[in-house]
Amino acid sequence: MQTRMVEMIIPEHANYYGTLFGGNGLALMAKAAFVAATRHAGTSVVMARSEQVDFTTPIRVGEILDLPGISYRPVFDYELVLAVPERHPIGAVAIPSDLAGEVLITYPVEPARLDIFTRFLVPGNCLPRRHRTVETTDMMLQLVAAGRGVSAVPDWLLREERAGLPIRAARIGKGLPKSIHLGIRRGEEGIDYIAGFLDLTAQAQPGAAE
Repeated sequence: MQTRMVEMIIPEHANYYGTLFGGNGLALMAKAAFVAATRHAGTSVVMARSEQVDFTTPIRVGEILDLPGISYRPVFDYELVLAVPERHPIGAVAIPSDLAGEVLITYPVEPARLDIFTRFLVPGNCLPRRHRTVETTDMMLQLVAAGRGVSAVPDWLLREERAGLPIRAARIGKGLPKSIHLGIRRGEEGIDYIAGFLDLTAQAQPGAAE
């Protein structure tokens, strides 16, 4: 998947030299990345980090800026599971009606963008008793452990983060498969440190050390 955006540089984008101001260039790049990431993820996204940006060629007012966008590469597959307290009555496999009396804890994302709703609860004509949002994974798992609700999380995350907590995983229906992808600016796949990182991700899987 790739996103490509084209922008004409106008005086409002320029610096005193009549070329694209670096801060505006970063904003345009961020917009292209946001469009690509949102289309790919199907949910809200934010920019967390930019490793390096090199301004190699000035772009003058009136010129066309061809924004490279982002290409995505699959890294690994995983499955969403339902995190429940260890002694919760929900069995090894959850069905939609199991959540009718539950508080469902998620990150602060609207239900229309959450797979637990769109791929499980809504098709099963069922909704949780209450939908509660929290900001962090740690808080989410602590609330589940305290019997304050249940949560849909990646199976690998639950394996890695539940240490010492009295919680377990229940499969969500017939399974909710997902995948992790890496977003890379087009043309940068051959840069040494990026190529090395891609090689590492091809060899690594979450929980591989367990």
